[in-house]
Formats: sequence, structure tokens, C-alpha cells
Amino acid sequence: MRKIRKKEGSAVYQILRALGISTLIGASLCAVLLLLMAWVITSSGFLPVSFVTILILAILALSSFVAGISSAKLTGKRGLWMGGATGAFLFVILLLSALLFSSDINMADWGTRFPVVFFAGALGGYIGITKFGNGR
Repeated sequence: MRKIRKKEGSAVYQILRALGISTLIGASLCAVLLLLMAWVITSSGFLPVSFVTILILAILALSSFVAGISSAKLTGKRGLWMGGATGAFLFVILLLSALLFSSDINMADWGTRFPVVFFAGALGGYIGITKFGNGR
């Protein structure tokens, strides 16, 4: 009996597949955590605006971190770059959704959110390779 070897896709396909799946994971986690935060805000009655802004940034960073880990685990290599690309892709999707559904966008806030999301994803990718992946 002959073994049939499973044909693997090209490197570009694997990278785009990992970016898509991990961005979907990050966006889903972000949506769930933001819904949970909205429930906490409505049940508590009052939270300062500065605290809510910091909490949103922390949720974005956590989502990007988890997305970076998942992209590094899916590719098994280039964790730092894959995590950063996933963070950037997640940022673009969140920015486009904010532009689509909101009429008042503060671009200075989004300018500070991009480095946080990008570097959190890159850190997640690095940790995904060194701690959980096949690297080193």
C-alpha cells in the first residue's frame, strides 16, 4: 500500500491563513471582553471616563497578545513578525469598524492604540514561539 502524502500549501498561503485565523480569534476575544465591560459599566452605574479608556486599551492589548500567540503557533516560525502583523491587521479591522459605526473618531486616541496593539501582538508572537512553539 502506498502512502499518500498530504500536500502542504505555499508559504504565503500558510502566512495568510495564520493571519486570518488569529485575527478572527483576537477580534472575537475583543468583542466578548468589550461586551463584558459594557455589562460591568451598566451594572455599576458609573465609572470614570479615563478608567474606561484605559480599560479599552488593555482589552485591545490582551486581544492582540492572544492573537499573536495563536499566529505564532499556527505558523511555527517568525513569531515576532507574525505577531506584529496580526496586531496591525487587527488594528486595521478595528479602526475600519470604528469608522463605519461611529461619527466621532478621535485619531489621537487611535494613534496611541496602534503601537500598543502592534507591540502586544509582537510580544505574543515571540512568547508563542519561545514558550509554546517549536522555536529554540
